[in-house]
Amino acid sequence: MLDRSGAGRGDSLWTEWPNILGQLQRAEHLLVATDFDGTLSPIADTPDQARIPSAARGALQRLSETSRCTVAIVTGRGLRDIESLVGIRGLYYAANHGMEIDGPSGFRYVDTEGALVRELLQSIVADLSTRLLPIEGAWMEDKGASLAVHYRQVTPASRADTVRAVFDATARVRASGRIVVREGNKLAVEIVPALGATKGSAIDAIAAHVAAQVGATPFLIYLGDDLTDEDGFEAVNRADGISVVVGAGGRPSLARYAIDSSDDTTEFMVRLADLLAE
Repeated sequence: MLDRSGAGRGDSLWTEWPNILGQLQRAEHLLVATDFDGTLSPIADTPDQARIPSAARGALQRLSETSRCTVAIVTGRGLRDIESLVGIRGLYYAANHGMEIDGPSGFRYVDTEGALVRELLQSIVADLSTRLLPIEGAWMEDKGASLAVHYRQVTPASRADTVRAVFDATARVRASGRIVVREGNKLAVEIVPALGATKGSAIDAIAAHVAAQVGATPFLIYLGDDLTDEDGFEAVNRADGISVVVGAGGRPSLARYAIDSSDDTTEFMVRLADLLAE
């Protein structure tokens, strides 16, 4: 379990921008990693409706084409899903909370624990589907290495019933210690391997591969909005990088900096692309 007892609220990224700009200018190589939903893309009513703003997409494309920067998308979505949604070649795509990674130069990672737990996850699909059936608006997403139950479209009065259904359906397999249920702040519950990869371990793995490719330790940046991004913030903080929580609304976070919304993420990406183009 990630210890967030010392978490604060983070300084405003824009207030600290002059200091951050100096760090970016001095870095030999940057690894810019970002979550997708709620960070790069505004939260949508359903995951299939999420889209990247054109300005953000253009900035990511520009960043991916400069020799001083590597870009990674780190998300809870499935691998093929996120690759299709972003659609930019040359990026690292870390999916299923880091349990699957595709990247340039033939980089490929599949978490062993995630593969082993797939059968356990599938054993609860039928029961969970039955429990969710009476709850209008609740639905389950099967991502192979993990499951997610979405309840953004469930009435507020029934949302607790949705979460309870997840915990009831997973009680037996949770008792084995092989899976955990994680509640984020996107009105979704994630069912993931207890000992599997995390967004933080994915960032570490990508950073190591980038270092071998470019011959320098990259300066790390990570933007995320969800409780599941805290592992990513912790990994970046260990490397003395820039961790940014998006739209936290004042909740405690390990992130060193804060911005208000995905619009600010776009602004950050555009500023960074402009800087590296100078």
